[in-house]
Amino acid sequence: MVGAASIGSSFYSVSAPSNGLLVEGNVGIGTSLPTDKLHVIGRLNLALASTGNNIAIGPNTLPSVTTASSLIAIGKDIYTTVTTGAADGIIIGNNVGNSTFNPNLRVRNIYLGDSVANANEGYDNINIGHYSMGNNNYRSIFIGNYVGQTYARATDSVLIGYQVNNTGVTLTNDVAVGAYSMYNAADGSSTANNNVAIGYRSLAQLRVGSNNVAIGYRAADYGSTDTFSNKLYIGNDNSASATLLYGSFVADSVFGNKKFIGPGDGSTTNLGYVGYTWSNVYTDALTSGLGLFSGNVGIGTSVSLTVNPLSVFGGVGIGNSGPNGFSNSLAPSLGLAVQGNVGVGTTSPLANLHVVGQCVTGDTLLKRRRRKRRTMDDGEIEDGDLKMEHLPSILIIIFMMKSVLTKSSLVTRY
Repeated sequence: MVGAASIGSSFYSVSAPSNGLLVEGNVGIGTSLPTDKLHVIGRLNLALASTGNNIAIGPNTLPSVTTASSLIAIGKDIYTTVTTGAADGIIIGNNVGNSTFNPNLRVRNIYLGDSVANANEGYDNINIGHYSMGNNNYRSIFIGNYVGQTYARATDSVLIGYQVNNTGVTLTNDVAVGAYSMYNAADGSSTANNNVAIGYRSLAQLRVGSNNVAIGYRAADYGSTDTFSNKLYIGNDNSASATLLYGSFVADSVFGNKKFIGPGDGSTTNLGYVGYTWSNVYTDALTSGLGLFSGNVGIGTSVSLTVNPLSVFGGVGIGNSGPNGFSNSLAPSLGLAVQGNVGVGTTSPLANLHVVGQCVTGDTLLKRRRRKRRTMDDGEIEDGDLKMEHLPSILIIIFMMKSVLTKSSLVTRY
């Protein structure tokens, strides 16, 4: 047949297009029971020319881009060009818009919820919830209310909860859960790499990265450089220069050297401290066997390699019955002040100084002297008072020789 043709009673009186075909009912190809307007069973081969060959699904008139090559239009709001087909899939060359005729987002970003994106969006991001994207975010997941300011970047990061990433801030390999706010440092930029934050974070409430852990509220000084290196923070900390902190700490008003509890590593720059001044208790690992619990301890000195297990440089006060007491007001310089009794050779001192045994001080022997006994009227024997006598050095030698000859360690004088 040459020319136009029509099939169906209502199409007899309608002019068919030139060299075209009008069919009133269903058309079946490869089937005698077509259930749709065009029912094809078998392979469909579309030999497309260079331009103007399109497949339209939905609208009677395609959008203005119908002049593009190999165009598929579905409905009137979604259209794209197919470049190269992937195995069991489709590669989409330009942007995909959902409820918009002017999409500026690539299909590599997924948005669920209200979204406002900048032109230099980035790619491979997943955004769930209200979202306002900054520039150049890559391979990140945002869940919750996220606002990324101009030049804010998140790369390989996960942000869950209310997030504010301010201008100039770069996040890399970070995880933030809960309200998060990264401030803009004084130099206009700030970075946070390899960190985990749970709860309010500025810079970290829980931070694990570069061998560091921070538990509790922690905020670096505004405009300062926050450096972490093998540190553990527990409690309220406002410094980046400590090895272990527990409790409340503000660097500028407390610690001069900003180094605290730690076993040491054999160097002079990583020593251990307990206290909150230069060195209340100071120990390190410079010598074999030294340590916080097993080695020598120096108090009042920055040199912990003491000869004795405990060496105190300065006065020491023991006892505190008053507001200040002996503990901090009565000790002489390089001396010892004790408020109670002191026992030497006895654990039950009966006087301010109770010595059991011989005493030698300098070149003088302290010798015990006893008065002659007497019998009281009631038969009781009274020894009298005990006194101390000083002997010159030569007499000490004679006394010691005499003790050997007489096998007596005590000379009684009457």
